[in-house]
Amino acid sequence: MLNTNPVFWSSGYLSKKKDLKLLAMKSPLSDWGEISPKEVNTNVFALMTGEINGDSFISPHSATFGGIHLNQDYIKEYDLIIPKLVHFLPSKFEVKKLSVLLPSSHLYESVGLEINSIFPAYLKKNVFIDRNFVIKLKIWSESDLSKGNRKKLRQSREGGIFSSQLDSSEIPNAYSIIEENRKRLGVIPSISLNELLDLVVSFPKLYKVFGTYYKSELIAAAIVVETHPENNYVYMWAEKLEYRNFSPVVSIFKKIVEYSQDNGYKFLDLGTSSSKGKTIEGLVRFKLNLGAMEYEKLMVSTNL
Repeated sequence: MLNTNPVFWSSGYLSKKKDLKLLAMKSPLSDWGEISPKEVNTNVFALMTGEINGDSFISPHSATFGGIHLNQDYIKEYDLIIPKLVHFLPSKFEVKKLSVLLPSSHLYESVGLEINSIFPAYLKKNVFIDRNFVIKLKIWSESDLSKGNRKKLRQSREGGIFSSQLDSSEIPNAYSIIEENRKRLGVIPSISLNELLDLVVSFPKLYKVFGTYYKSELIAAAIVVETHPENNYVYMWAEKLEYRNFSPVVSIFKKIVEYSQDNGYKFLDLGTSSSKGKTIEGLVRFKLNLGAMEYEKLMVSTNL
């Protein structure tokens, strides 16, 4: 058995979510049923979270990806798990459609998430395919940065710019940088400052905040979360507009890579560079220039 569920399937995380539908199988041969977050750690075999939107069941409820997590080491007998789920949903919730935002394909071989690789065979409609970018930490080195980014990193070091993990007192300053960046893009952060502080306090081993300084001024920030024991995910990051020529995000990226390598992660997940299948070319170039590799992240669906 796995020691812990990944954050999106942990009882502590799920207990904070409203309107959550938490589904579980007690064993490979049992039927699906609905459980409460406090039951997650009671020898549950399979878990899936979601929400009902109109006549659809959508997974996840609130996370960067959904699908099924198996709380057991690699199991090859998947044949009944998804068909039983497809049968259970309309009988329990009277929904007519199931949609699942799958993990990025680089996680398809990660413990507990392997079953998600066969979802497309059952949920045959591709709603969209996003482009997800990942650093393979065991083979990445500074030489994988583009020539321009290596130059910016060298200039940053020579200019007194440095990055570090932040303590809780600096989180409001970090959040304000991210919030201001999102305002320039015409959007708001997906969580509030109070929600972020609550997550960092509740899950200190999973949520980390990093910053880049010029002298004593915080000029870039990043929020990082462990979404799987193998996967460290850059949830949000941004830099102050007036310091963009120094590319402080490259400095913070290098610090996060070092932290992730030192703490035994296989992947640093930089997230998607598309929105519901529509590519954002500038983000693609930015992440490729950091030495990232591209993977698919699918939203799949089926009528029930």
